[in-house]
Amino acid sequence: MIDQPLSFYRLHDANYFALRESLAGSHSGRAEFEGLHRKLAEETTDFILSQSERFRPLLGGERFWGVPEQISITMSGNPPEASSAFILSAARHLSKMRTALGDSELLTELPKRLRARALIPLVEAALAQRLPLGFILRLGKRMTRLFLSRLTDRLLPRTRKCATHAITPSHPLRYFPPPQGFRDFGPIAVLSQNPLIIKSGIAYDEWTGIAGAFGRHFGNCPAAFLIYPTWSIEESAKIAAIGNSAREHKKLYPDHRLVFMGNTQREADMLAAEGLTALFLNKNFTVSDKIFRPLPDVAVEFDAIYNARFVADKRYELTSEIESFAYLGYLDGSGEYEKAQQARLEQIRRERPHHVLLNPLIDGRPRRLSQTETNASLNRARVGLCLSEVEGTNYASMEYMLAGLGVVSTPSRGGRDVYFDPEYCVICEPAADAVKNAVLELKARQIPRDYIRQRTLARIKNERTRFLELVDDLRLKLGGRPEAFSEWPYGDFSGMVTWDRFEAHLQRLEGSSHAARTAATTASIVEIEKADLRGIQLEPAELAPIVNAILRLPKCRLIVFGCGNDSSFWERINCDGRTIFIEDDQEWIDKIRPRLTTAEIAKVSYETRVEKWAEQINSGDSLKLDLPDGIEAKSWDIVLVDGPAGYAPHLPGRSQSIVTAANLVAPGGTVFVHDCERPLEKAFASRYLGEHRRTISVWGRALLNGYSF
Repeated sequence: MIDQPLSFYRLHDANYFALRESLAGSHSGRAEFEGLHRKLAEETTDFILSQSERFRPLLGGERFWGVPEQISITMSGNPPEASSAFILSAARHLSKMRTALGDSELLTELPKRLRARALIPLVEAALAQRLPLGFILRLGKRMTRLFLSRLTDRLLPRTRKCATHAITPSHPLRYFPPPQGFRDFGPIAVLSQNPLIIKSGIAYDEWTGIAGAFGRHFGNCPAAFLIYPTWSIEESAKIAAIGNSAREHKKLYPDHRLVFMGNTQREADMLAAEGLTALFLNKNFTVSDKIFRPLPDVAVEFDAIYNARFVADKRYELTSEIESFAYLGYLDGSGEYEKAQQARLEQIRRERPHHVLLNPLIDGRPRRLSQTETNASLNRARVGLCLSEVEGTNYASMEYMLAGLGVVSTPSRGGRDVYFDPEYCVICEPAADAVKNAVLELKARQIPRDYIRQRTLARIKNERTRFLELVDDLRLKLGGRPEAFSEWPYGDFSGMVTWDRFEAHLQRLEGSSHAARTAATTASIVEIEKADLRGIQLEPAELAPIVNAILRLPKCRLIVFGCGNDSSFWERINCDGRTIFIEDDQEWIDKIRPRLTTAEIAKVSYETRVEKWAEQINSGDSLKLDLPDGIEAKSWDIVLVDGPAGYAPHLPGRSQSIVTAANLVAPGGTVFVHDCERPLEKAFASRYLGEHRRTISVWGRALLNGYSF
């Protein structure tokens, strides 16, 4: 009966674990068991480190280092750096860890989890285990550098604590709760208004992007969401969370289509294995080649450039040995997090005064450059750097290549290397000397900028085509029509998406819909006022909602049951779309056809009579009309049922028209039925179109109802 999971509690027998009653981060109140908690944490951590050659391949890099931290915090209440047992275990198994992990990873990750006082036992252990002197010196250098960095971070901490985890806002994806103020936030791009297709990113724990907030705001209306990760999701916990969230979403909003775009093949495979619609389509193809391009009139001044925020994950320390170097950056977030970035920028400038910050400073803060200014800055260098270990796809990597720069990257997870070419992209070890040598190597190759750009464009061309085909396929499935693009249509806005609160995104969506409705309403009034309505039975009040609906839909697909004096009116209103009239009376067909220029007339036969409607109300699909070829089901935006005649018992009535209309209307479309005050039309519309879909009821000469699908 508890409406949300708060904890798990297992009942055991008289074994070791039975004495460890606890919730995460809260421990037993009895002092005699605190030692058992601590002992178990230390034993488990020591076992993992001693078996690093076994656990490192099984867990992967980030998780391997995260497990000791999780165990230590959860079971003893202290992080590894506060545990003398962790220091002793690391020292004891240093040789094994070096063999299993390699020098680069060990020298990068181990010092992060140790305090300065750990240096002496580590050095002693390294000497006792006869490790190379070069390794020992690099270990001492890393420990000293991190110790100095932590002095700064202690004054300006860069993280906030949530439960038992340190949460860094620079990571837009975590499977534990995000910092306060980072929910209901993320990027979207509206790819199509009608039908509605939205490209949305997974930020923080919003596993279906904006789809959930959209559903809560607009309900179960037909819409499609292309959802991509903004950060690496190659972890089973994240994939499971995405799968659970997507399944729960589809239960609530079955008319929403969710398509996931993996930035790596592994992401796509993991999502597909979770039962989701997923494909491998790395989003860096959305970077604009109109904005990012070589500039022949800009002189090259620097060997390398780094476009990155001033956060620890960007590993600026790896640039320390490059002599000719420039960097771009900005401060994001607020409060202590922003102050920590400012402190790191000042530290970089203080430690490496010969490196050049290209952002102008305003009151000591770097001004964020526009995309055009960023491109001009990139053109001042030969090589671009990407140094994070884990992130998203990293737009900067594509911006470098489109601007004609080679790329030096460290090994990474997240997908930034998908479009790399070994001819002008080098992946090196995460060490300062390795980064420097890779930059010099690329510089020596002297690869022309235009060559790098053209090779990169060739790599993303097919991906852009695949993306446009995907969007067109969704348009068709939602009842719309494909767009014909001769070139990439999103080049004016690099990356395509805008980041904002979901509330702001939804307000803009609602506002654009309202603006479209207002414009269409105004236009419909103008069209009706200037029309010659002589001989047309529908009055202006009945015409208005139908005209309004047609004018809101560019290239509207309209079907009208019944030919009459109003046929030329409907053809003119839908002048840029396709219009078909369904008629059974040859005389009316012969009379109306000469008045039409583009509209079509399809002849059908009706087999019903008004007097027998009550007997046929349950006949269902057997009442569907046999329509000519070219009139496809589920593909018509507006269906107007104004025929055949049904004012007398011997006439066909509109039972077949209404049943057929329900099969013709596309998702997002509307069926209008005239004369709904009559028993047949009222009963059949309620049964086959659904009272829950009725959104319009207008009285004129008769009752017109509109049913929204």
